[in-house]
Amino acid sequence: PTPKVPLPAAPKVATRMVAGLRVVTQRLTGERLVAQLWLRGGRFQGARGAADLAQRARCVAQQGRAKAIAGAALRGWVTPEHTVFEVVCPIKELQPCLELLRALRDAPLPLGAVAEARRQGQRPPEAGAAGALEGAMAKAFPDDPWGKGAGAEPADQAVVSFHRNYQAALVVLLGDRPKATFDAAVVRAFDAKGAAAPVSLPDSGRVWRLR
Repeated sequence: PTPKVPLPAAPKVATRMVAGLRVVTQRLTGERLVAQLWLRGGRFQGARGAADLAQRARCVAQQGRAKAIAGAALRGWVTPEHTVFEVVCPIKELQPCLELLRALRDAPLPLGAVAEARRQGQRPPEAGAAGALEGAMAKAFPDDPWGKGAGAEPADQAVVSFHRNYQAALVVLLGDRPKATFDAAVVRAFDAKGAAAPVSLPDSGRVWRLR
């Protein structure tokens, strides 16, 4: 299972943008920024394997933009209900980092990126109990997220159009900038037009970042 890594306890503040975007920020000292974009739309939606391949293809398509940000690292992952993109970069690259996240959500997906993502994702079938379990789950639950593994081969159009399943975006920003600076940067990058009142988030005062 994916480990959960606790970050230092600090006040966490959320803002709901008028465009439906939600922004969660946490002040951390240092020169590093961790920016995540959570989109509702995962293995529950679309054809079998479409969410996983769409996530990889979007990362492939935006690698050039990511490499243009000094010191940036881009990755993504998929859950049954969400697709997540994460960029780690120097805090001074806040604006281009957010523009990269916007492109990951909204930019058209070229078929060439889908083909490259297929090539990168190819792997031999797992042997032994793990492979048998994966095959059994796919056959027993073809329409369930746990049966929609990354090894499936959805049609190109199902992958290209998967972004239509992306809804209710959540931006998580961890870095050494005031909340107002983070909010203003999100408004510029996502054309969110402004922010409403802060949203209360009941939690233990600790942010957990999935690795």
